[in-house]
Amino acid sequence: MRTIEYLVRIQSNSHEKLICSEEFEEESQDKIKQFKLRQMTGTEIYTNWDGVFADDMLNDEGNQFAMYYFNNDEEWKYISDYSDVFIDEGETLYHVQDTWENYFELKNVIDNSYNFWKDNLQNK
Repeated sequence: MRTIEYLVRIQSNSHEKLICSEEFEEESQDKIKQFKLRQMTGTEIYTNWDGVFADDMLNDEGNQFAMYYFNNDEEWKYISDYSDVFIDEGETLYHVQDTWENYFELKNVIDNSYNFWKDNLQNK
């Protein structure tokens, strides 16, 4: 999955201080810089972290959003959005190419979900 790409993307804009743990930010600053320069994809960063996306990479707000978006027992919002953006009949999640074009297409959808969550659901 490309969940880590959203974390890295948030690192690269104004939400940076809001969802990442300080430890994660310190340990990952070189990788984040490479990502911002498009020298490394989110998938490559995720692989570099041994395929782990853990709660200690996020602060409280980041973990709240992650639970809503990536790990909701009632609805798999991320998987649903990912499928809506990329999956045609007969394809699977694993057929999506790791390209910047695909990244930015999904980024827009995740941005909308984050903004909806922030405006309507956070702390409720």
